Amino acid sequence: MNWLYYYKERMPMIRDVDIVLASRRTIILRNTRVCYYDIDHDVLDVDMVYVDGPNNFVDGEYLPCVDVYLMKHKPRLVLIDGRSSTVDFLNKYFSGYRMIIIGQHTLFVKE
Repeated sequence: MNWLYYYKERMPMIRDVDIVLASRRTIILRNTRVCYYDIDHDVLDVDMVYVDGPNNFVDGEYLPCVDVYLMKHKPRLVLIDGRSSTVDFLNKYFSGYRMIIIGQHTLFVKE
């Protein structure tokens, strides 16, 4: 994680951003084993989320990352880098969003 701190010190636009290192957790949600970061999802209130974690390969399977699903305040945009298990889960249970495929990325836009 040293690269995070390296860029934080050199980029004025993110100098005041707090870096929170959180552990990965797994639970059963909607009869599916999923993973998420151990953070307070109720206080997050952002316009956009980029999903590139947590590492979703657990015990030989790819688990959906459900941080945006757990957020109390749903973001307007959700951009996912690959992670088809996450895309499939959100496409099934994340209502009120339109899904757009852009190369290896998937964008969910709040309608």
